[in-house]
Amino acid sequence: SVELVQNIHGADECAKALQAKLLSDSPTLSMALRDYFPFWKRCKESDDSGKVLLIEPEGNQAAHHMFFDDNIERHRAHIVDARNAITGKIMPFSETQGLYLLRAEPFLAIQDSEYFFKQVAKAEEELARRYAQQHRESSGY
Repeated sequence: SVELVQNIHGADECAKALQAKLLSDSPTLSMALRDYFPFWKRCKESDDSGKVLLIEPEGNQAAHHMFFDDNIERHRAHIVDARNAITGKIMPFSETQGLYLLRAEPFLAIQDSEYFFKQVAKAEEELARRYAQQHRESSGY
């Protein structure tokens, strides 16, 4: 029998379960993740109680995780709780903005059928820029 619903706790365990579902030899073709609005509201809509995005540390990641939401604000994540997938620690907005957390602009997306492709390309360029900068810093250049 197939277990249809799983409750998994902890950032590391959640990240492992998602990776197993999505990247195994026989990946899951559909998946539903649910945020819990009453909890977020009860926490006064704090950045660290919103929709979770588990991000693998740079250098180890097989995929570039991106979260589009029109409620991501200019100076804070607001609705997205971005965390390190291994440690579970909150990742600062300054490290995730424009790279992992991408504010979706619905009106622009309606006007431009390439909108999301362009946003992904920008985020990929930012990731490449950060990797290059880290490489320069680690090699002493």
